[in-house]
Amino acid sequence: MTQAYGYKTMKTFKNLILNRVISTILMVGFLFSDNVYSIEVSIKSNLRVPVIDAKRLKDGLNRLNASSRVILDPGLPEDIVEIPQKTFRLKPEREITEKIAEIHAAIEIQKDISSIISNLTVLITDALKAETKNDKTAMKQREDLLLEELRNLYKNMPVEIYGNRTYEEYRGILKSLKIRREMLYEKLEKAEKETNPRVLAETNLELIRNNRIIVKIQVLLAGMFLGGKSNLKTAELRRNAALWTLQGSMNSSKKLEDELYFRTQRLRGKQKIAEIETTDWVGRVVRTFRLGGFDVEVSQTEGEEGPSVTVRQQKWINVRSRLASALQAIRRGEKEKSLEILDNLIKLYSVEYIVTLETYKDIASNLKVIRAIALGLPESNAPPKETLKDISGKIKAIVKKISHPKHRIWVDIEFDSLEKAFHSKIKTIAGYEPEYLLILKNKANLEYYAEKLKTASKKNYISNKNRESIKTGITRLEEWTKRGFVYPKQFSAIYLQPILGLLDKDNFEGAEGYCRKTVKELDKRLGEIDSIISNLKKSTASIYSAYRDEDISKRIDKISSLLNKKDFESALTEIAELREFYFDQALVEPGYIRSENLLRRVTILARSAARRKNQEAIVQNIAKTFEEMKQDIAHKYSFKIIVTREDGKSRKLFINPGTTALGLLNLKNLQRKPDLTLVSIGKGWIPKEDLGKVKIPEGAQVSLKSKEITPLRLSKQALASI
Repeated sequence: MTQAYGYKTMKTFKNLILNRVISTILMVGFLFSDNVYSIEVSIKSNLRVPVIDAKRLKDGLNRLNASSRVILDPGLPEDIVEIPQKTFRLKPEREITEKIAEIHAAIEIQKDISSIISNLTVLITDALKAETKNDKTAMKQREDLLLEELRNLYKNMPVEIYGNRTYEEYRGILKSLKIRREMLYEKLEKAEKETNPRVLAETNLELIRNNRIIVKIQVLLAGMFLGGKSNLKTAELRRNAALWTLQGSMNSSKKLEDELYFRTQRLRGKQKIAEIETTDWVGRVVRTFRLGGFDVEVSQTEGEEGPSVTVRQQKWINVRSRLASALQAIRRGEKEKSLEILDNLIKLYSVEYIVTLETYKDIASNLKVIRAIALGLPESNAPPKETLKDISGKIKAIVKKISHPKHRIWVDIEFDSLEKAFHSKIKTIAGYEPEYLLILKNKANLEYYAEKLKTASKKNYISNKNRESIKTGITRLEEWTKRGFVYPKQFSAIYLQPILGLLDKDNFEGAEGYCRKTVKELDKRLGEIDSIISNLKKSTASIYSAYRDEDISKRIDKISSLLNKKDFESALTEIAELREFYFDQALVEPGYIRSENLLRRVTILARSAARRKNQEAIVQNIAKTFEEMKQDIAHKYSFKIIVTREDGKSRKLFINPGTTALGLLNLKNLQRKPDLTLVSIGKGWIPKEDLGKVKIPEGAQVSLKSKEITPLRLSKQALASI
């Protein structure tokens, strides 16, 4: 009896616990799921679980969901529509590479939307001329295909939003989100004027989140219009509304790209500032150059070799081609090569915080599976046929998921010397000229076609000659854009696609619109090339600057060797060549101006040495001058001054241009207290209140004394003349 009672008590207690578990599951389902159609509970006990009607459960959860929003809603439209995430989207600073990948993914969304817009535009034109039942059925089938593309795009955007609202509710939420976006942009503009970096960073993150949600809702609304879930009655109105909504989502996705780009450049800017502010003990900038759009790093090497150069730059790749190369390497037994390709692709698609496209995660996981198989293959041997077939099938499955195979990646290109890096930059700059001229030619052709179509639209007629001319030109342009990697050419390929179809249906206005869209993309590419060349010139100048320093040092060593051998004629020839290469030009760096003066002295001494008997003393004098030249070149951006202390001892110092008398006293290698030290630059002692105003000029003879010595003050006229 006791045992039976105990069993019943435990059973009742177990049932209570299970009931609590079920209610918790339901609550979690309500909180973190936008659609709950069924709940399967498997319980290994005698507890009877009532059958739950899916529709009633969904309706009940929707009502509970709506009521809970009143309690949980913090007031932001983003929080009303977005399902809470485990990792909140407003993250701290992310890796720059991840942010760049997010920009790529945002552009991929734009390409998908642009493609759907192009197809929908042609569909709307064709539907106007659809008269028979078969024509209308064909239109409906094409519409269903576009609707499926929209569904896939919607699912592929991992911004989680509640999917159980009506068309009217989503319209209202979208309106609230747009109002908030305008407020955020006003806040951003104010922060820019006030140069408030903290508010800029926070607002930028909020705009990234806001635009992501807007794009998702606009894609959803376009699908609702096209799927007949709005209050619009006719198919024509629904299609037009879907088109306008998609055009709005395209605009929002561009705003998203801009905000992601701003974030990336801000992070890169922080790194650039950190690099530029890194100086050595005399205030010289370290030999690392980080300028907008590129990175150049000069590394010192041991021995007689010059410094090696690493240029970090962007490179375009075709992922499908890379996968084909990986498969080919596996087939040939080149294991290391295949692993290298797969590792680079995994790195491209493995982005820890990315929240723009879900397919990235699937592609990365599938690539890791292939890599694991490749890793287990024997060295230098072709794999078994079964394994090769398996890998080939997996690669084909990945290729199907990659709708946008052209990607831009960062690569580090190493050069053995500064000279080779410099020549490479020059060739790169020259290589853009043919592309620039070709784009100008194609742009002119498109503008010509657009004008012909504009005239045809007004007359509602086009001659066969003009029609065929435009068709031939557009076909040729399509072939050209398909071979391109850069984003403007990829978008041009999308915009050129519908032109021929619209032309065949005599929709001249629509065809003209897409011609002008393509012209805008080509203009964008021309602007990119201008920017790239501008950056390349800066990069080339920085490499040349380092190369020039190194080459002068080598030439000085060669001249010194000739002088030691008493070969004054050859030494003078080398000096003349050195002057011609680097000193017969407008010099702006203080160190180079000083070096030019020293080189003149060297020329005079070398000429006199050839005529005198006491050549050894002159050669030694030249050697000292050369050492001074090397110092000046190493400190080419600095002023050189002589500082004399109270005890009469002098020392040479290199200071940054613009250094004041107060800044000089605060230098680590002086560390003199302004309250106890007097400073003179040859025109009397500088008053204490003017120490922070008087700048030390190039070549100044600075005297320092303790204040115990009676000072002779500078007059106002003398102070003004400094």
